[in-house]
Amino acid sequence: MSMKKPSYKLYTFVFALALPFVGGCKAPDINIGTKEVSYWGLFEPEAVMSPLISDFTEKNSGTKITYEEQRFDDLASYKETLLTRLKEGTGPCVARIHQSWVKDFSAELAPVPSSFNYEETFYPSAQESAKVGGSYFAVPLMYDGLVLFYNPSMFAASGIDKAPLTWDEFRSDAVKMTKKDEKTGIISQAGAAIGAGANISHASDILGLMWAQTGVSVPEDLNNQAAYDALTFYTDFVKKDKVWDAALPESVRAFAEGKVAMIFAPSWRIFDIKGVNPSFEFKVAAAPQVPQLGDEEVSNVHWSSFWMEVVSKDCKAQNQAFSFLSYLTSAEGQRMFFDEATKSRPFGEPYARVDLAESLKDDTVLGAIVAGAPYSFSGVITDQAGNTKEVEAVVTAIEGNLKGDSEEEVLGVLQKTLQASE
Repeated sequence: MSMKKPSYKLYTFVFALALPFVGGCKAPDINIGTKEVSYWGLFEPEAVMSPLISDFTEKNSGTKITYEEQRFDDLASYKETLLTRLKEGTGPCVARIHQSWVKDFSAELAPVPSSFNYEETFYPSAQESAKVGGSYFAVPLMYDGLVLFYNPSMFAASGIDKAPLTWDEFRSDAVKMTKKDEKTGIISQAGAAIGAGANISHASDILGLMWAQTGVSVPEDLNNQAAYDALTFYTDFVKKDKVWDAALPESVRAFAEGKVAMIFAPSWRIFDIKGVNPSFEFKVAAAPQVPQLGDEEVSNVHWSSFWMEVVSKDCKAQNQAFSFLSYLTSAEGQRMFFDEATKSRPFGEPYARVDLAESLKDDTVLGAIVAGAPYSFSGVITDQAGNTKEVEAVVTAIEGNLKGDSEEEVLGVLQKTLQASE
C-alpha cells in the first residue's frame, strides 16, 4: 500500500509543576474545613489506590479522597452513565475516561491548570486527545498502545529469528507460519490474526494504525485512495494470503491457545493471555512500519489507547482535585502507582510522563510500548474503549469488503457513520 510519513515535532522533556502538591512542594491552603474529592476509577482496585491516597492526604490534611472503582457490564454503559451524571451535576469530582472521549465530555469538565506544563510532561498523543479549543481537559496517569505479540516457538520452527520490522516482513512471516490441512485446506496454525473483523480483537485499531501510517485522517480522508489501499492491504491477509479466517477463535484466546503466531494488542491483554494459559511464553515487539523513501528507512507511527483522569466543572473542590492529580502525575506519584500495581499483577501501567520512559526501555514487555509512545496517534475507532458504535462500523466495513463490497462503498458508509457521531 502506498504510504507517506507524517511529520513530527521534537519535544523537550522538562517537568516543573508549579501547582502546589506534596513531594517537595508546598501543599494548597485549605482554610475552611476539609474538602472532599470523590473519585470514580476504572480497572484499579482500591488496594492499589489507597497507599497513594494515604500518602497524599497525610501531607494535605485538609483534603479527603473517596475512591470508588466502577464496575459496569460494558464500557459504553459506563461512558453513558458518567456523562449523564456530569451533565446533571451529580457526578464525581474526579473520574477516569478514555482518551477518545475527551471532546464529548469537555463541556462538563474543568480545564487543566497551566501549571501542569502539559507539553513538556506528557506524550503528544495525550496532548492531542486532551486539548479542546485552547485548553486541556484531561490528565493521563498512564500510557498504552498497540504492539505485536508473537510466539517465539513458532518463529523458530519456521526459521524466523526476529520480529518483523516492516509490513512486508510481517506478511512474509505470516504466510510462512500458516499451516493448513492438506485435504480440507482448514487452517491448523494461523500465521497472524489480521484481515477479518468479527473474530479479531482490536481490528479497528490495526486498521487505524495503517491509516495513520498512510497519513489518512479519520473520518475526513476515508474517501481517498490511500484509505482504500490500506483497507485492501488489511483484508488481503484473508482474501489472498489466507493466514486467518472466520472459523478461528477470537484472536487473543487463539494466541493463548497456541493457534496463531502473531496478534496485535495493548499491554493489558497480557493479563487475559496469562489467564487462559499461565505458562505460555511469548514476546512483544513494536508494530510493523512502512518502508520510506529518502533518509528514513521506515516510518515511525504507532497507535495509542489509554485512560485519563478528568475533573468535573461542578466539583466544589477543584483545587484539591487538581492538586491530587498533580501528585499522581509527579515522578514520585507515577513510580508509586506503578509499584503498587505490581504487587497484585505482573506489571503496572506504563508511565504517562515522558521523562520516565528511560526506566522502562529495557523491559521485555513495556519497552516496546514506551518506544512508540512519542509517535502515536489514536481516535474514536479504538476498540475496548466504550466506542461500540464506531468500532462496530469499522468491523462492518471490513466484513463487507471481505464479502465483495468495494472499498469505496464500505468506507463511504463508514465515513458517514463516523461523521454523524461527531
